[in-house]
Amino acid sequence: MTLTRDRWTIWTAAGVAVLLGLAVQHQLGAPASGLMVQVAGAGLGALLLILLGQVHPPRRESVAAIGLAVLLVVVALPLASGPELAGARRWVLLGPVAVQPSMVLLPVVVWLAAVGRPDWVSSLLVLAVGSVLALQFDAAALTGLAVAWAALHARFGPRVGIHVWAVGLGLILLTVWAWIRPDALPSVAWVEQVLPNAWGHGLGTGLMATVATGLVMAPLILLARRGERVALSLAGFYLGLVSAALLGNYPLPVVGLGASLVAGWLIALGLARASNPEPSVP
Repeated sequence: MTLTRDRWTIWTAAGVAVLLGLAVQHQLGAPASGLMVQVAGAGLGALLLILLGQVHPPRRESVAAIGLAVLLVVVALPLASGPELAGARRWVLLGPVAVQPSMVLLPVVVWLAAVGRPDWVSSLLVLAVGSVLALQFDAAALTGLAVAWAALHARFGPRVGIHVWAVGLGLILLTVWAWIRPDALPSVAWVEQVLPNAWGHGLGTGLMATVATGLVMAPLILLARRGERVALSLAGFYLGLVSAALLGNYPLPVVGLGASLVAGWLIALGLARASNPEPSVP
């Protein structure tokens, strides 16, 4: 795939997925105000896709560690100042809009973990992010992070350091713990359980939702097939999110209403296109 075809494939998949998602959300009864916020999130994400597609990864592990530490603080903000919904604190309020920092920033966490050779500090910071997600009772995000970590290091097999195994085990245990606790948040037809709701609404809506779900994964899978390590780990992250949305009461990225999710996904596409040097064994 040439660079030009790469770019057009990503933009086409992104545009079609977002438009189909909006159509599905409208068919399932999403309010006009929510759809407008979704469009705004997609617009912001598209801008960041362009900008981040040109970014160069940090050359020093210390820079990646500092970035992970900053992201850890931001992802944890809802625990200190966010509203509580059915026992969960995952959002911060920006005026009338509720933003879920984890869904916007976790692709950056995965990117920082992928672009360098993770040492103990960076690895433990990733585990700390997972611990925050567990305190937010966000099994979907934890599932995505655990799958991304596994995808990131699977190619090295048993040669990875003990810190990689330790963080992987920690993420699995946190994920299991989060799944054991039932999510008490009420399901919204155009946010959670979107695929079954779409098929229940009608054949056309079901087909649109299914195609859009496939398009969420397609660009990252195509980039991963070229050997892009970042794209592979980000594909793992969104595979985890999509699987969690199909199995539990969690938002379906892009297809379901959620401006944070659509912005984060477009950020992931931009980071997957960024330069990605081949790392050594972690």
